[in-house]
Amino acid sequence: MIVLPVLVATLTAVLVWSPAHPKAGRSATLASTTATTHFLLALGVVLGVALICGRLATLIGQPAVVGEILAGLLLGPSVLGSLAPHSSSWLFPAPAMSMLKGLSELGLILFMAGVGREFALYTRRSRVRDDLLVAGASLLIPFAAGVLLAASLGRHYLGSAGSRPGFVLFLGCVLGVTAFPVLARLIADAGLNGTRIGQLSMYSAAVGDGAAWIMLLVVGVCAGSGSGSHGLWAALATVAVLVLVITQSGRLAGISRLIAGRNNPSSEPWVGPVVVAVTLAGAGTAFGGVHEIIGSFVSGILLAQLGGPTGVAVDRLVSIARSALFPVFLVLFGMAVDFGAVSWTGGSLGLLLAIVAIGTVAKVSGAGGAARVNGMSWRDSLTVGALANSRGMTELVVLQIGAQLGVIDNRMLVLLTAATLIMTVAVAPAVVLLSPPGRRRQATEAPP
Repeated sequence: MIVLPVLVATLTAVLVWSPAHPKAGRSATLASTTATTHFLLALGVVLGVALICGRLATLIGQPAVVGEILAGLLLGPSVLGSLAPHSSSWLFPAPAMSMLKGLSELGLILFMAGVGREFALYTRRSRVRDDLLVAGASLLIPFAAGVLLAASLGRHYLGSAGSRPGFVLFLGCVLGVTAFPVLARLIADAGLNGTRIGQLSMYSAAVGDGAAWIMLLVVGVCAGSGSGSHGLWAALATVAVLVLVITQSGRLAGISRLIAGRNNPSSEPWVGPVVVAVTLAGAGTAFGGVHEIIGSFVSGILLAQLGGPTGVAVDRLVSIARSALFPVFLVLFGMAVDFGAVSWTGGSLGLLLAIVAIGTVAKVSGAGGAARVNGMSWRDSLTVGALANSRGMTELVVLQIGAQLGVIDNRMLVLLTAATLIMTVAVAPAVVLLSPPGRRRQATEAPP
């Protein structure tokens, strides 16, 4: 399984470093190839390196997203661009990067539709009163900690938008979010599927993700992403639609069964319509001045009501997006992060450690403390708190939005990316240490 990506990466390395005269050789080679050829080469390299790094990450007990982000760092200015800038510019010219960007955006909106679908499925299966306490504490306590941290930083890390309220709210949102897909993988690896710990953690993450997108709407308004009052009204309308969809989605079941079509058991005819629905939902919110992932997230909530072949079609698309398209987004995100932009002196390193410490303590104490109040044991409560500190995919999407809106500068983007990786890497060993010996053995012996 891993042989083909290794061969692709090796062949590419030979091609990239083979010319004796980098500038002349690569310029001639680039001129003789089409943009499509370079796009296919770049896509093969990106997916191959992502697959290798993701596989290596899973072999050491980490989610694949950690390896895929590291793949982006290896291919970006932090490593390849620093060690071999001519090779980097030859392998990733502007036309190829533009096409890769479009492909990654498609993967992102399909992925977010899957997140919306999972959010809807989990939020309607919960013991609402007890679970909402844990979900609220898991979100609000880290959010408050992030707001206090951002307020203490002043204007030192503001982005091009120059919005301090947007910066403060954004950092609170970053520390408050939990990565729902990464959490699901960690729960499965720890043998917690079907347990109270796993169900409570998944529900808390689902609610936290839903609230995070609403908060990002407010951040976008503060950063001036919309044009004056138009942006404010677009955000308010989107929030109203989102709340309406979340609270009234169960009433759509009868209509959805009619749309799904009982007479056609095959999911194949529904793949195209699902893609049309998700992309148009994203385009609709984008035209209204709100980020396209909000529209795809809402479409995923609506698609959760479609059972039968339509639900199977959604699952198939999300599976393809996660395995073949979303890794492109993760790698491109890593390529956009330049660790050389930060002077790793005592101040930057101290801020990184502060972000990791504050984010971890706030998450564990918020989710774990609420779980303890609900009657769970100390061990299980701490496990819930540790799982809530899963960051990964969702937080990286949030970070990209913050960078696009100009809420944070490049230095803060690097620091938050590094903190995300550190906190995500720490979750798996923490859960193993907190698990009883029987559960550890069960998770170790379980088939992949």
